Amino acid sequence: MSKKLIAVAAAAALALTGLVGVAPANATITVAFENAGGTSVTPSATSAAAAANLDVPSNNAIEFTATSARNSALKVTVTTVSGDAVSATSTGGIKVLESLTDATSASGSQTYTKTATSTSTVFYAFTTSTTAASLTVSVGGNSRVVYFKGNAGPAYNVSVTAPTTVGATAPTNNNLKVAVTDVFGNAIVTGTPITVDVLGSGSFIGTSGTITSTPSYNSTDKLFGAKIGAGTAGSFGLSVKITSAPTDVTGLAAAKSTFFTTVNSADLESQVTTLTAQVAALKADYNSLAAKYNKLVKKSKRVALK
Repeated sequence: MSKKLIAVAAAAALALTGLVGVAPANATITVAFENAGGTSVTPSATSAAAAANLDVPSNNAIEFTATSARNSALKVTVTTVSGDAVSATSTGGIKVLESLTDATSASGSQTYTKTATSTSTVFYAFTTSTTAASLTVSVGGNSRVVYFKGNAGPAYNVSVTAPTTVGATAPTNNNLKVAVTDVFGNAIVTGTPITVDVLGSGSFIGTSGTITSTPSYNSTDKLFGAKIGAGTAGSFGLSVKITSAPTDVTGLAAAKSTFFTTVNSADLESQVTTLTAQVAALKADYNSLAAKYNKLVKKSKRVALK
């Protein structure tokens, strides 16, 4: 072999050795999650059921400040090497954004990409839903999947199903049902977020007929509910409102925090007695007219009495 060929072969072997010896930029992925108070958050890496919690941005501002009443941003810090390709994808109500300046619930997206320029890359994530969802962070071909969900915001909307007519005895099931949600439509399921007023002859009634206080959450209906009735005939007003009246949130739909309707009421026993008497009176009137008619017509034309 000529000296020239030997030199070329040696150079190629040296170059190959160098290539094989280069390790990937990130053999593993290191991601830190932190809330605004500086507390480290460890979202579940394997289970949506064990997802970490984060406040939803109920004031329509994505915030990461210890002085805020609601801290809706999760800070994500990824350890990187300059030139790394960093990406994130999310599901459900989770969105990702790089800057919190003037950020609202409409900001961000479910995909994020950036080329690292230093030893760490920082971005933020938030969610508007209380349903657990995933955030997948990828660097240099390695990925980590984490789960978190939102804490419902203050009561903002009510949706009411109310009876049109009630009697004096308690119905088997709640006849007043109220769905209470936050500004993003997340269900409120704890506490006593609503006040219900029965104005006039109506009242809350228990299964034994005793008056109860206020609607409570029913885990079967998944709604706040109560049994309402009235001991006297007539009608009464029914008012439902969020106890701590919400202020409309800028940039989002106006609150629907009140409801009012009129309900007809009657003592069922008295109603039956009244209707029975009316039927008896109508029957007597018919028989009287029928008797007079029968005297005026042929036998074949006569009608039967009741």
